[in-house]
Amino acid sequence: MLKSEHIAKRERAQIIEQIKDYAVENYDHPDERWDLVIEAWDDDTIDDKMQGATTFDEAVKCIRPIVQFYAEQEANQRYE
Repeated sequence: MLKSEHIAKRERAQIIEQIKDYAVENYDHPDERWDLVIEAWDDDTIDDKMQGATTFDEAVKCIRPIVQFYAEQEANQRYE
């Protein structure tokens, strides 16, 4: 493994940990299903959903629409 690949892998692992921490902090968010990240996603899934993001903020921007979508779907099912 090249040194740059090792650094990139370590940085991605740090971002994944930050995302998991953020998900715990926002576990009960009324409009987003961050609990899904904690309960159902492993590190590889989080990495996949980050879509190549290289910062925490970019990763949140990639994942937020997904957890918002799940919250919307859940809300719609309650009204059916």
